[in-house]
Order: sequence, then C-alpha cells, then structure tokens
Amino acid sequence: MSARAAAAILGALTVALATPLVLASQASAATAPTTIHAPAAALPVGSSHAGAALRPVVAPTRTSYYVDCAATTDGNGTLARPWNSLTDANAHTYHAGEALRLMRGTTCTGTLSPKGSGSAAAPFTISDYGTSSARAVVDGDGAPNAVYLYNEQFIQLTNLEITDQAAPGTNRRGVEVVAQDIGAARNYLLSHLYVHDIRGDTTKGTDGSAGIDFEVHGTTTPTWFDGVVIQDNTVDDVDRSGITEWSTWGNDAAVNDPTDMPEPRHPTRGLVIQGNTLHRIGGDGIVVIDADNSLVQYNTLAGFHLEPTGYDAGIWPWDADDTVFQYNDVSGGASTNDGMAFDVDQGTSGTVYQYNYSHDNDGGFMLFCNADGSTTDAVVRYNISQDDSYRGFENCSGAVSGMQVYNNTLYIGPGVTQTVVNENNTTPRDVSFSNNIVVKSGSGSASFNLRSGGYTFHNNDFVNLGGLPSDPGGTTADPAFCDPGDAGGIRSATGYRLCAGSPVAGIGAAVRGNGGRDYFGAAVAPTAAPNIGASAAAPSAGAPNLLPDGGLEAGDLNGWSTRGATAAQDPAAHSGAYDLSLNAPSGSAATAEYTVTGLQPNTAYQYTGWVRTTGAPTWLGVKNHGGAQVSASTTATGWTRLSASFTTGAGDTSATVFCYLPSTGRSTCDDLSLTAGP
Repeated sequence: MSARAAAAILGALTVALATPLVLASQASAATAPTTIHAPAAALPVGSSHAGAALRPVVAPTRTSYYVDCAATTDGNGTLARPWNSLTDANAHTYHAGEALRLMRGTTCTGTLSPKGSGSAAAPFTISDYGTSSARAVVDGDGAPNAVYLYNEQFIQLTNLEITDQAAPGTNRRGVEVVAQDIGAARNYLLSHLYVHDIRGDTTKGTDGSAGIDFEVHGTTTPTWFDGVVIQDNTVDDVDRSGITEWSTWGNDAAVNDPTDMPEPRHPTRGLVIQGNTLHRIGGDGIVVIDADNSLVQYNTLAGFHLEPTGYDAGIWPWDADDTVFQYNDVSGGASTNDGMAFDVDQGTSGTVYQYNYSHDNDGGFMLFCNADGSTTDAVVRYNISQDDSYRGFENCSGAVSGMQVYNNTLYIGPGVTQTVVNENNTTPRDVSFSNNIVVKSGSGSASFNLRSGGYTFHNNDFVNLGGLPSDPGGTTADPAFCDPGDAGGIRSATGYRLCAGSPVAGIGAAVRGNGGRDYFGAAVAPTAAPNIGASAAAPSAGAPNLLPDGGLEAGDLNGWSTRGATAAQDPAAHSGAYDLSLNAPSGSAATAEYTVTGLQPNTAYQYTGWVRTTGAPTWLGVKNHGGAQVSASTTATGWTRLSASFTTGAGDTSATVFCYLPSTGRSTCDDLSLTAGP
C-alpha cells in the first residue's frame, strides 16, 4: 500500500469518522523482492487498539425521526408520537444530517429499508434511542434482508440488533448495502451492530447468505464503493458468510473468469474491516472481493466452515490487490475442505498477512490458491500458528509467484498431525520460505509433501519434522520458547518469545523491507541477521523457576513426598528424558508433593506443568500457602498444560505443590514450574 493509497483511504473516510485511520507510508508489494513497511498506527500485540479505533460521528442533525414498534398507536415520527412500524420508517425520504432512531428494548419486524442519503458534511444516521438496557431489534422474520440500503450514501448504521431466523434455509442477509449504476458510492460506517441468527442458505458464491454484505450491481454505469468502514460489530450464528464485499465490476485478467464478474474492473476503495468479533459462521468468515488497498485488522473469528458443504477459509481476499491483514485471531475452522485460517486467493497481488494468530483450525494455517488466473507477490510474516491441523501451507492447482514466507512460528502440539507444506501436484510455484520456526511436540506427526520444486528453503528451524527439505543455514535445534502451547489468544502468545540460550537467536537471514517490527512489536533491524521465528527481541531469561529440577532430568525425586510416584525414563516425555510417573493401583491413589520455601508473603505465584493420563482425572495444584487450595485437572491422554495461580498469605513464605492421581490408573507429569507473577 503506497503513501498515495493510504492518503486516498484517509480522504475517503475523513468525512465519516471522528477519529481518522492513520497509516504510515507502505511501499508497493507489487514486485519481488518486496519492500513493505508496517503501518505506524498498528499497535503491537498486547496493546489496546482503542486509540486507533474509529468512532461514529455524533453529527448535529436538523431532524430525528423515531420508531417505537411497541407503541399501540401509530404517530408522525416525532419523539412524542413515534411511528410504530418499519413500513412508516421506510416510506419517508431522509436528507443530509437527519437521523432515524429505533426505540431500545423493542423489536421491529420486517425489513428496514429507509430511503435517502447524507452528505460529506452531514451523514444520515440510523441508530437507537431510549434508556432500556436492551437493544433496539430489527427482525427480518424470514425476509431476504433484515436491513437493506439501496443506492444511499454517506450512511452511519450503528447500535442496532439485527436478526433473521424465520423460514430457515432461504437466501438472506442481516445487513445488505447495494450500489447499482451510480458511479462512486461514498462513505459508509457500520459499527456496534449485533448481527445474529441469520438462518440463510448455504449456497457458495457472491449471492450467498451473509451477516453483513456490501454488493455492487449493474452493467451500465461503472460503480464502486469509496470509503467503507465495518467496525466493532458482533456477528454470531450466520449462514453462510460473516462479512463480505463484492462487485459485478470485477472483470480482471488476473482472475481470468469473465462469466463470474462480467464488467470491466472498478474496485472498491478505502475498505476497512476492523475490531469485529465473529462466532459460529457457517461458511467463510471475512472475504474481500474486487477491492484494492483494503485493511483488515483486529478481528476475532472463532468457528467457521460449520456447514457441511463447500470450500471455505477464515479471512481472505479474491481479485483484490494490496490488502493488509494484521492482528486477526482466527480459530475453529471445522473442515479440511479448505478450513484454514487464511488464504491468498486468485486474482490477488501484494497481499500481506502479518501479526496474526491462527490456532486450532482443522484445515490448517495458510492457503496459496490459484486455479487458472494469477496470484502474485504476497508476504506472510511474523504470524503465529498454534495447533493448526492437516496442513500448514496448502496449494491449489494453479501457479503462484513471488510468495515470501518468513519469520513465522508454527507450533504443532501433542495429538496434532500436519503436513507443513502440501503440494498435490507439480504445477510450477515460486515461494521463498525462510527464517520460520516449525516445531512438532508430542504425539502425532509433521512432515513435508513437496512436488513442484518451487519452494526454496533457507535459515529455518525445523524441529521433530519428517521429510525435511534441503535448508541451507537452517537448524533442527529446540528454539527454547519460553512457554509454548499455551497461547489463549492473540494477546497472550508470549510463550512463543525466545528464552535465554535460544539457539535460533541472530542466525536468520536479513530480509529487505521486513516491516520493521516482529509479532510482539519489537523492532527488527533492516540489515542485521534477525532471530528465526516471530520473535525478534533478544531472548529473555524469563521468571526463574523456583521449583528445583521441574523437568525431572536428575532422574530422582529427592525432596519430594511421594506415594506411587517415580521419576521414570520416558521416550515420550514432554521434554528431555525423564518425567514424573504416577501409578495408582486398585483402590488407592498416587501423589508427589514438594514444599517450596523462600517465597515472599502477599505475593502472586503461578504453578504450571504438563500432564498426560490414561483417562483418569489427574490434578495439578498448590496447598499450604496461606489460602485455599488451588488446582486444575485433566483427563486428556495427550500432553495438556495445567496452571494454578495463588497468592501467599500475609505471613506465609512457603507453598506445597503437587501432582495427584486420586483413583486407579496411570498419569504422567513433566516440566513443572513455579514462578512469581499471576
């Protein structure tokens, strides 16, 4: 995204936003090797993005019109005598600076489809009023759309609850915004909406059902959206897609499919999708189609591709150039028909995926997809993938070129199997794969399926992987993550920082135009050899482990109080050669306890460890610290991390930690740690 493109976004949005979106200069990603700089407004993971959030304008209005669908009599739209149906609201024509407001705590049935536009200086606002703690609801009641805006511009739609549950399985959308044969359709802000239970059909395509959908129709006048912000909305339980945007004016040689988008290309400009939360989406999560220089950031998508048909991914572009996807958290892809978090798809150039967190997706992390068009010059950097299954990087049937994959961290935990790079054909590809960490831990396997010869590898760290490719400058050493496998969300992935003594610190290859920062916001020098993986900062010693020999590598339990417990050699130990084995015979229990002294009173501590069972509940916990016993348990047969936090009493300087199997069975504990801090 160039400085000119960023300025164009700002110009398009300024009239609709109280706080402008500030983007720093980003050089074009259209050529390889690419030089791309991270937006200055993009905050590191762990920071709040509230300062960069876009807020609805509270614009002075000449007139507000009111709807109270619980009113027993129909009024004239004033506050004292509100309309009592959407029919009245839809029959009126609104003007710049006016507002349409729906009463909180009431439900209006049917389609909200007001007529009229705002202006650059005074948008038309559709929102709520009243003091009820419940939202104003628009229930489509089986209609094709709950909210429908056709050829209106300079619109702010905010603070409503929108649903459409009746007659499930028919084509529908929660919010549909359509521009047809009008040229540039300008300035839309959709914010703080709760869109849920859109019980649509499962048809894959631009006319499929969706939660929020922007569409350009028509064939006579070139038309495009110019300035769209979709922000801070919640989209739940939607068939089929979460948030989408597309145009009939999308005929592009790079797509090579004129039957799908028949008219010459006039892409959407100034599209920003940020701060949205999406749950339980039947198909695709967020899709950007026929749009250039878009920004998709700070979104959370949890659960997608939940319908049994079609091919769907989490967040991705199609026929869209120079799209930046950053700080997104994607999980719960529920199929291997795609089902991965991200996708660089057909007809795209200059796509950037950076600072994203992908986890627990059945289909994997990333797809490079082209059939018979072109997909070029993408950058995938400083992302973290945890426990994504099936494949790390998948490839479609067509060629891709200029792909750069560097400084990502992929952790494949116990019980997870993945093909790190999967090629089902020999189609020529051009993918540079460098400075990445890929670690396989515990049961399951991870390997490569390489067929095209188009992937080139260098300076990667591949740990416990099969079928390793040639990787000059690479290593297979354990990277010494501080606490892998426990990233609960995008802002809690600090366990993938490198700890003291990491063998991958400073042995990567310098990448020109590396974005300037790592996943955690640390600076990345443009020419010095970086760390391998998503953490660029110098390795941290971290909080010291106050529990002696928490990894049991001494091979004994000196200092422990035990019953049915031994330190045993184990080829499947979580790490090292030894772990703590608990064996409880019939009618008995097994336990190992250790009292740690020298603690500080009135101080927070955390006890963590990895536990594996044969199905019997096993507990990890702390007692005798001056407060109530705290513990956590699991019945999982694969290695599972447990954690118990506690605070010592006012006069207490010790605590007893334990691993406990209360009933018949066998369990194993390993890598036990007691550290200061919550």
